[in-house]
Amino acid sequence: MRAIAEQNLNQSKAAFEGLLTIARNAVRGVDQQASAICEHSMQFAEETLSNTFDFAHKLVRMREPQEFAQIQTESSVTKLRCWEIKPKSSGKGSCRG
Repeated sequence: MRAIAEQNLNQSKAAFEGLLTIARNAVRGVDQQASAICEHSMQFAEETLSNTFDFAHKLVRMREPQEFAQIQTESSVTKLRCWEIKPKSSGKGSCRG
């Protein structure tokens, strides 16, 4: 009877350890994904802020009112580049105008 109980305990322990291993691996995967999302979000925020200040500087340096349309168009194209889906291998600063 003891032998059966010990065998059951050993099997239960092995099953529980397997479950913990699976759970750890799942958590690591979620952590990596969350970290990647955070990194991409911060990169996007940095690029957007930089592009906004570039746009403002161009407006301040504008000499003729007609230049506004060109500056606005360039800014819009740059913003659209930021929203494009980029391959994982693309480098930082890929939506700079």
